[in-house]
Amino acid sequence: MSRRLFSAQLRPLNQRWLVLAGALLLAACSGDPQTVELTPSPADSRSYRAFTLANGLSAIVISDPSADKAAASLDVAVGNYSSPRGREGLPHFLEHMLFLGTDKYPEVNSYGEFIDQRGGSKNAYTSHRNTNYYFDINADHLEPALDRFSRFFIAPRFAPEYVERERNAVYSEYQLHLKNDPWRQRYVLRELANPEHPYSLFMVGDLSTLREQPLVAGGPTLREELLSFYRRYYIAEQMKLVVGGRESLDELEAMVRDKFAEVPAGQRVASPEQGPLFAPGTLPAEVHFRPEADLRELSIIYSLPSSEAHWQQKPINFLASLVGSEASGSLLDVLRRAGWVNALSAGSALSDASATLFVVNLELTPAGLENRKVIVPLVQHWLDLIAADPELARRYQEQASLLQQAFQFEQQGALVDRVTRLADTMQRLPLARVLDGPYLMSGWDAALIKRYTALLNADNRLVMVTAKELAVDRKAAYFESEYRLLGAPTEQPLGFGGSALAAELRLPPANPFIAENTQLLASTEVANSAGAVPQRLSAAPIETWHLATTRFNVPHGQIILQLQHESAQSQQAAVYSELLMRYLRDQINDQLYPALQAGLNFALQRDGRGWRLVVGGYADKQPLVLTALLDALETEQWDRSRFERIRQSYLEDISNAKNEFPFRQLLSLLSVAVEGGWLPQEQAATAAQVELPALAEWARQARQQWLPRLMVTGNFSSQQALSFAEEIAERYPYRGAAGHFEVAQLAHQPQRSEYWVPGNNQAAVLYLPAGADTLEARAINLLVAEWLGNPFYTELRTQRQLGYVVAAVPRNFYRQPGIAMVVQSPDFSLDEITAAVDEFVAAQPSRAQSLNSQQLEQLKASVVGRVTEQPKNLAELNGQWVESLLYGYNSFDFRQQVAAAVAAVSLEQLSAAIDTLAVQPQRWWLLASPQIDPELNPHVRPKTAQPRRYPL
Repeated sequence: MSRRLFSAQLRPLNQRWLVLAGALLLAACSGDPQTVELTPSPADSRSYRAFTLANGLSAIVISDPSADKAAASLDVAVGNYSSPRGREGLPHFLEHMLFLGTDKYPEVNSYGEFIDQRGGSKNAYTSHRNTNYYFDINADHLEPALDRFSRFFIAPRFAPEYVERERNAVYSEYQLHLKNDPWRQRYVLRELANPEHPYSLFMVGDLSTLREQPLVAGGPTLREELLSFYRRYYIAEQMKLVVGGRESLDELEAMVRDKFAEVPAGQRVASPEQGPLFAPGTLPAEVHFRPEADLRELSIIYSLPSSEAHWQQKPINFLASLVGSEASGSLLDVLRRAGWVNALSAGSALSDASATLFVVNLELTPAGLENRKVIVPLVQHWLDLIAADPELARRYQEQASLLQQAFQFEQQGALVDRVTRLADTMQRLPLARVLDGPYLMSGWDAALIKRYTALLNADNRLVMVTAKELAVDRKAAYFESEYRLLGAPTEQPLGFGGSALAAELRLPPANPFIAENTQLLASTEVANSAGAVPQRLSAAPIETWHLATTRFNVPHGQIILQLQHESAQSQQAAVYSELLMRYLRDQINDQLYPALQAGLNFALQRDGRGWRLVVGGYADKQPLVLTALLDALETEQWDRSRFERIRQSYLEDISNAKNEFPFRQLLSLLSVAVEGGWLPQEQAATAAQVELPALAEWARQARQQWLPRLMVTGNFSSQQALSFAEEIAERYPYRGAAGHFEVAQLAHQPQRSEYWVPGNNQAAVLYLPAGADTLEARAINLLVAEWLGNPFYTELRTQRQLGYVVAAVPRNFYRQPGIAMVVQSPDFSLDEITAAVDEFVAAQPSRAQSLNSQQLEQLKASVVGRVTEQPKNLAELNGQWVESLLYGYNSFDFRQQVAAAVAAVSLEQLSAAIDTLAVQPQRWWLLASPQIDPELNPHVRPKTAQPRRYPL
């Protein structure tokens, strides 16, 4: 399920989505009682070792001689559940403080600067029961990076001057989320929870809970409590460490033992969960929540026993897959066809040692909100239908087989994601099962499933209704959440309308998309070297590119079909394309949802050049998915009620964009302006006027203009690629040249655009375009951004505490490279923010006078490491190839040419570029604030010069 509503972790904003930890292979250490044998995926070629240090710290090391990045993650078994009463948010605050200097590296920016300047990234998050720290870095620098990282857990400084400053950073983080509806909704649930259970605690921290003064006269100060908390919980027995790099296993193990031997030993602290999550008599209940955004949701929440002990059977996962099914005849399918629901998800929103929260969440239409008293008993009927299903054992086995197949052909991802997820998993599963455990469903247990389904009943649920039009009568202590508690709802019968819908419900048949042929192509048919690139099989009737490769050791393929046309950049095309894409995804969803469950994936995407259709996953059944998508593109099943529902959802999404973080809104507006797109209010005005016949006619005409381009890669032969091309050519024959598209250019003058946002945060983005569309300009831009990044963050966030969000990053818009300098603050005015940024920029020429050749080479190495980072799976590889094609590099070497251009930049060129920052003629300020007149919104588009034109 999507955990948008009840996610527990304080995740960093630039956090990548984490994937399940990859397979690890134990090196032979039969004589060492401290080693544990792991069970790896057969698809993994790396080597691994698990061991425990004398102080009790458990570790896994991963050796990959071909790695271009090294990474490490350390997970501590303490989180916000352990906040002392009155000091709520202390574990989160401690997470912040560890980055601000240690005994061996006392400078406040020492760690961050070292990582950033060597192509790396670093961050941390605090969840209910865990705090996780992680980094990655260019592979040559693992040892010194690990030396700096390890001191977090041995001797942090907790410098008194930064205790006060970092309180403000935590407060800014709280203010950042203050109007965020998922956070506000969660804190309603926390207020309803048992006050004896730590779930009820305030998790973030603010200036009150983190005040420097003692809570009681003569008591400890904030810093003293911080030190006490650290000494109690940050002990080796509570820590799980994963380190990956290109060194050998012996070298990696020696590195870990050397760096982490000083972590203090101690006895693991018991989990703080106490009593039931909801006090007796709380459930059943109904609560109404008023959101900031135009949301209508129905969340039915069941309080179940903890499922952690059943990690091998996974009863919650099994039930969630059935409840949340989107196949034909599912609850979602039936309610969607009734016009009441746009989306449905189901699953565990919380799982700890004492409880599991199982949530069925429905995104309602206006008609669905009116009929919610019919929907609630329909949900219960669906749950009862599942519980009584005579085929549950077969369905369980099907899911178990799919999980086993996923493990057998486990895809790799970024090493930093792998080590982070694995360190977290080590806290929850036996060390020997951390690799295969997430994929285990080890036997059907009818009694276990029955125990859980029996609790999915009307007496054990909280019904939460979310809508702006609901009456409320109270406000939560945190996040200004407005709600009303109604007490126990009266269970309604299905009634005539509900009974008719209930009669349509049915559980799915056996999945027809499960891969049967998982054999890899013969070695004589594939090109698996890192330098192998697609070859053009034909130019007409369809330009077709192909590469047979099994370099990732999985039977996956990917089909990418681009449908380009010159008129795609018009405002009408942008809106009509979006509506049509949404319509087609909705139309095809019930047919292709089983494909998603079976390890395939598909996407219908649009951009300024047209459309893109992508099919991925197991190659075996991809032809079925491709044909279904092409049929949908060619023969839309026009339905007025579906169209009205989708248009309404689109308009609400546009309207709700104003509730995004202000800095994200500005970056989105920046993209719109530079790429020649359309502002939200322009899209909304057009979409509101679209009628179904006009959309149908536009779709018919668009199909006649499309110029197809096909790329087929992975476990597909050239004959298969050509057969796909033939199928497409029959529908979309060759029509000659596709024309051109335009990229906007900012006028050569300083500009300032202002934008109203709700809430209490101000945001500013200074955009500095690089100018020329050349490899040299792009390379210099990347080096300047690398030069600015860490000092900008250190000065404006750590030292001056302007806000939680501070970043200077390269911001490239297709053919227009540039740099965006971003600040968001709840405490400083726009004038104060812009003055601070201008002051920083103005100081850079002086700072650059000390730039020397050694520093330049270090900057180059960091940038080149980022640009040339090797793909970890087929989708990443194809992403790089498509990027080359879009930029006109049919030799698929765009990134290599950028890297060569970076290597060729001289010290004089870089210094000259830094000197011009403060006098950049095309500088553009984008500003957002609640104090700005909303009527100024239409004027946010900047003045532009003659656009550049490029062939499609």
